[in-house]
Amino acid sequence: MGLSSMSSQPPPIPLDYSVIPFELVEEHWNEYSFSDGTIILFRTIVIRIARRKGSPAGQYDITTNNIATIMAPPTERGQPSPLMTPDEIQSAEKFEVRPITTEEHWNVYRLRTTDEMIKVKYVASNFYKVKGKFDQFGEPVYLVVGGPLVVPQPKSSKSGMASQ
Repeated sequence: MGLSSMSSQPPPIPLDYSVIPFELVEEHWNEYSFSDGTIILFRTIVIRIARRKGSPAGQYDITTNNIATIMAPPTERGQPSPLMTPDEIQSAEKFEVRPITTEEHWNVYRLRTTDEMIKVKYVASNFYKVKGKFDQFGEPVYLVVGGPLVVPQPKSSKSGMASQ
């Protein structure tokens, strides 16, 4: 994959946490387009929701994974480079690029135990193109800097929630 997201591995869940079962209501791709014709599709997926025993209602620890794909015009593609580690991508020569259009969408999950809804959106703050590096498909390598925004919704907001 020709894209990296800055995020650290979450610590293991302590023994005073409960993992909460949830189900997917909606998941969408964020889309970022650039002046050279490149499009980055980026999705944040919730993989775990936990709650510390005794924490206030609506307070959760959310763990996410990011997936992405890049679609660049032929003029921006190149010969695939050797696979880069996250540290190599961080230290590689890169330059900031700004999207000309940005579409960031809310993903929605329902907690099975309480019927609460959780909205999650990845918000990208910066994009960097790694100079002269290409993924296994010949697409340019990008670094996306940002993070997830998490908003628990009261049970009464459940109807019409997915369309917001």
